[in-house]
Amino acid sequence: MECSPPKAVSWPPQEGSPLMRYRSFFLGVVLGAAVTFSAVNIYAIVRAREVLLQQRDAMARAMALGSRPLPSPWFPRTLGPSDLAWGLQDLDGKSVRLSDFKGRVIFLDFWATWCGPCVDEIPSMQKLAQSVQGQPVSFLLVTDEDPQKVRDFVANRHLSLPVYLRRNDIPERLRAPGVPVTYVVDPAGTVVFRQRGVVNWDTDEARRFLADLSQTAARTRLKKQ
Repeated sequence: MECSPPKAVSWPPQEGSPLMRYRSFFLGVVLGAAVTFSAVNIYAIVRAREVLLQQRDAMARAMALGSRPLPSPWFPRTLGPSDLAWGLQDLDGKSVRLSDFKGRVIFLDFWATWCGPCVDEIPSMQKLAQSVQGQPVSFLLVTDEDPQKVRDFVANRHLSLPVYLRRNDIPERLRAPGVPVTYVVDPAGTVVFRQRGVVNWDTDEARRFLADLSQTAARTRLKKQ
């Protein structure tokens, strides 16, 4: 039996050798992983930039909207008789009906403490109410929330307008989806105006509209005398 001398290993490895093939495969895997990782990073950066731009644009739109004056209500619109038997309750627990205000102009607003637009328009309502003091106009702000929550809200906001709690279902002629919704009822009990959505009530147009209805109320009382 003869022993063969060990084969000499050539270095560096020759092209096409197993070692060269393994090295090429390994380099390909590493390069592919690096390219994939870079592509993922680039996509993440681009996407993050897009999100930031969208958030910036949304914030700019919100700021622009918040700086706009509230729109003015449109007058008038006759809807028909209201249900004067509808019952309410003030924050002291006293029960009232719409019929208790018959012969006066009723400014009836449905609102909620959690409703931002509702809260936004209340200051203009207060100014409108102050500007028609002495006239036969009754302001009623109606909500169906927890009484104590409403009391706390009124106290914290220093609201001077009368706030009432809903005792039962709203009459059909006074129903509308969502809040705020505002109705004006004339002295005869007819709904002559409805406004869905927030508006600026502190306008001369609103004061004239209520004043005209108030004069009707005054003439009605004179006729009864």
